[in-house]
Amino acid sequence: AVSDERPVSTQSTWASMELVDGYTTVGFRAIILYAYGHDPEVSPINVVEVSHAAHLLGITSLENECLRFAASVLLKDDAYIMPYLETATSFQNADILKICFSSLQEKGGVPAFMSSAGFCSLSADMVNMILRLDQLPVYETTVWETCLKWADEQAKLNGGDKLSYLKKVYHNVRFPLMTPMFFTSKVVPTGVITQKETLSLFQFLTFPAGESDTEPFSKNPRILWDETEVLRSTSSKPFGGEMFHLENYIDGISFSVDHEIDLLGIGVLLGEGSTKMSIKLFEGQGDDRTQVAKMRQTVKLADKAVAAHKIALPQKLRLKKDTIYEIELDSVGSCSLKMSGGVQDLEVTRNGITINFNFSKYKSGASETNVKKGNIPSLYVRMMSK
Repeated sequence: AVSDERPVSTQSTWASMELVDGYTTVGFRAIILYAYGHDPEVSPINVVEVSHAAHLLGITSLENECLRFAASVLLKDDAYIMPYLETATSFQNADILKICFSSLQEKGGVPAFMSSAGFCSLSADMVNMILRLDQLPVYETTVWETCLKWADEQAKLNGGDKLSYLKKVYHNVRFPLMTPMFFTSKVVPTGVITQKETLSLFQFLTFPAGESDTEPFSKNPRILWDETEVLRSTSSKPFGGEMFHLENYIDGISFSVDHEIDLLGIGVLLGEGSTKMSIKLFEGQGDDRTQVAKMRQTVKLADKAVAAHKIALPQKLRLKKDTIYEIELDSVGSCSLKMSGGVQDLEVTRNGITINFNFSKYKSGASETNVKKGNIPSLYVRMMSK
């Protein structure tokens, strides 16, 4: 039941409350204060709990403020990284986790954190919660090396043998993501995996297309790069001037990448009002190209866009390493801004992983866009561990 009376903020009142999973009294107290128009009293200590409660209740404005505040706290004080990471992991809160991993990356990288004394002092339960995260942005070889070091440190701190500690966490290592060579040379010799588990993993690793059962070991790839906008201009002011969008005037650009990544969307520049677009994506160039995706969309904006507008692909497209692709945009609408300062070669690093993008001239016809200027200013990509 909901009372019309304003809640009384006493320690005994909140301590006696029973809440459903995912909420804490600390987070819920802030929500009540916010709902009644009071200061929710968000602090570095409670921000993760308040953010998660706001997320569960769909209070986007409060959640966004909390996320920005949490990021600023981690920028100034390393002491909060472990508490935030532990709480966000227990909540499975992807947004807070992303902020934590971004902060770790700026402070030496996630792999460095996973080999740190702080990580090695974590309980087996907490290590397992972290290892279960799809958002953990490291390769599985790093995960395994982390587990070995953690088990070694736990044995030194608490006594006992290394293998007994390794057995507490190894089921959350994603062995199906490893190469057969690494699994054979680095994992099997430790003796932690049973004979039955070894046989099932060998069966999968030597014939992945067979989709054999690997339980309890997950096959899900980890997200090494979460969705990232790759802007192909390095100018401090990449958008300006005017670009017209007339019927039968094509904008095209070719590109390639040096890793296998997922293309999730394409950034376009749009004017005020309605713009009708047809976007085609091809593998290859000229007569040798093959269409791999097509989108038709009408977008209506109240004002001229000052940045790229994302047009999402109907489904992700796995881009092959060192393969040329062409994007072809046919848009009809009012005048938009124009991209300038485009570069041919672009190096982008996230989570310690560098991807090189190469942009080149569209060779399948006339184009209003080229490498240095025009439309199609960005790609939206994601990188998985496999």
